[in-house]
Amino acid sequence: MDGNRRPPLSVRRGQQPEFTQVTGVPKFLWPYLRTWIFQVIKNRSDGAKIMYDIGLRFRVEFERNFSSMGPAQFLVQFLDNSYCQDATRWNTEILILDLIDWLLDYGCDGKEMLEEILCHAGHELRVSPEGDRLVERIDPVNWNSYEEVVRPKDSASRLMQDAWALAFGRDPNLLEAWNNAIKSIETLLKPVVLPDDEKATIGKMTKALRDKPEKWACFLPDREYSFEGKKMVKVGVEVFIDALSLIGYQPNRHGGGIVEEVDETAARGVLFLAVTVLGWLREGVLVPVEMDGE
Repeated sequence: MDGNRRPPLSVRRGQQPEFTQVTGVPKFLWPYLRTWIFQVIKNRSDGAKIMYDIGLRFRVEFERNFSSMGPAQFLVQFLDNSYCQDATRWNTEILILDLIDWLLDYGCDGKEMLEEILCHAGHELRVSPEGDRLVERIDPVNWNSYEEVVRPKDSASRLMQDAWALAFGRDPNLLEAWNNAIKSIETLLKPVVLPDDEKATIGKMTKALRDKPEKWACFLPDREYSFEGKKMVKVGVEVFIDALSLIGYQPNRHGGGIVEEVDETAARGVLFLAVTVLGWLREGVLVPVEMDGE
């Protein structure tokens, strides 16, 4: 699967909405999930037992015996009929996801294919690393933080929205997502750190902060820790600098023609941190200090 593709042309041209997570089982997704459910049950010798377990565990009232049709075909037809009825649609969507979660825990095959389906759909759920359940693709706390920092209609928000679309959307490009997150931070950081430098990069601004931290007031709390038995203190501005350094440590940032692979977990972790830093900047945790003689 090629995980490094850009967003569709219609999204780039503003003809389609920006990134939003897919929830539930929308109509475009159901045929793919239906096929997955059918295949994983059809390929098992204990399909009849699975059906009995489903009926009892999820209180599903099957109206007739499925032996004449086969467990897999009977189940997807039952779900199809319920899904197509407006009165039962929502409850059926819940049941479908519950069944998929249970089938994973039951040990059914097809975990990689299911994750590919959910990933390309941009769904809020994904297959767990252990392959035994469905889990949140983005933790709700992180999602709420993201929604809050992109609420203002400015270029920083647009860049962060692009970053998340490329990290968690249907056509991920982790390197480009990382790059857009950096640009989003740079947009709000330049007026604070290097307002007269139109080409200031996150690296250049991080160096300016590190060289003369006394030129800025940072309202992040100091962090106390122990090192070799001694009590140490890292002041708030140093905590801020550390965060910038991590976000700015981007693979392939110096070019050279060698394309490094970007670890998915690492890149998405940087996105979460970038959202936090963007929130700090919006709250004014870093401000310049007027120095005597300047």
